[in-house]
Amino acid sequence: MVNKEKLLEAFGELVYAVAKIDGTVQHEEIEKMKDIFQHKKGGSEVIWSFNYEDKQNTSVKDAYEKALSVMIEFGAYEGYTELINILNEVAKASNGIDESERFLISRFEEDLKRGLQMIANRGKLMDAFGALIYALTKIDGTVQNEEIERIKALFQYKKGGEEIVWSFNYENKQNNSVKEAYEQALNAMIEFGPYEGYPELVRILKDIALSSDGVSESEKFLISRFEEDLERGLRIRRYED
Repeated sequence: MVNKEKLLEAFGELVYAVAKIDGTVQHEEIEKMKDIFQHKKGGSEVIWSFNYEDKQNTSVKDAYEKALSVMIEFGAYEGYTELINILNEVAKASNGIDESERFLISRFEEDLKRGLQMIANRGKLMDAFGALIYALTKIDGTVQNEEIERIKALFQYKKGGEEIVWSFNYENKQNNSVKEAYEQALNAMIEFGPYEGYPELVRILKDIALSSDGVSESEKFLISRFEEDLERGLRIRRYED
């Protein structure tokens, strides 16, 4: 999980990348950056990060990719719009904005938007995993305590595991029907599209089903049906795209 301090350091890295992209970090850009951030909350971290990258003579590519990755992982943040305005101000500080600076700022806006959308979609996918697991545990009538404990054990250290467990618990608390949870999960996965984690999900479904008196016929049916429905849905989506 990225904290606010890391996010502010990423701001400094990105400002450095914009200042550096035309070849040299100009004195006017440094002074403008300091002037903007010295009285802002968290500004000292941004300035420190900028100065560190400048001292290391980090490449534009490395600074940009590191900063972008941190911001996407942090998620939506109201300060991104102001950051873009600041990038333009810093770029203007030395002989106006050149084409390379304009390109990098525009590329950042596009990359950030795309990355945040992917994170949002991935969150929906994790919710779908939880809903599907709930449908599996519910299909034989009752969600067993052994199944709940197995789910917790499987996901407590996995990336995205917290969202999956939350989704499972939500469906269980709402006592949603198997049909509703299954269809909601399947539709979300088909909408998300191909994902390398689907085969592991199927293995996890079998693992959970085994945890309470072995895999019942109804559980076996649901897992098999899911594999078929998902494959069919993804194939249809490919043709539509």
